[in-house]
Amino acid sequence: MSLSVYFFFFSSHNFFAGRWLPFIGGGLSGLLAGLLGSGGAVRSLALTVLNLNPLTFVATSTLIDFGSDILRLSIYLKKGFLGEEHFFYLPILMIVAVVANYLAKRWLKHIPQEKFKKLVLIFVFAMGLVSVVSSY
Repeated sequence: MSLSVYFFFFSSHNFFAGRWLPFIGGGLSGLLAGLLGSGGAVRSLALTVLNLNPLTFVATSTLIDFGSDILRLSIYLKKGFLGEEHFFYLPILMIVAVVANYLAKRWLKHIPQEKFKKLVLIFVFAMGLVSVVSSY
């Protein structure tokens, strides 16, 4: 939450940017995704610092999520957490994901990069706040 506030107000004084950022951000995101089941906030902060345009940001985040989901799905199948009765939902979820990505692509073309960056930081802060409040 504190990093999202920092990036929101001091984006021009970014000491986090550098050649090592993708490795640190990716490593932390992957570690948190493996331990907690979600690394999206760290990934979003790291991608925000890279100053990617909205379409590249979403495409990169989507591909990372897709890779994590495929790995997670294979583990769920191997451990027996998903039975045959759940297989019906997989194609439906894939169709929903493709349609959502198509609609997001059309919508993102109309959002300036700086406004998109601020929006992502607001959502990261809000989700952090929700997590903190719901833990009590």
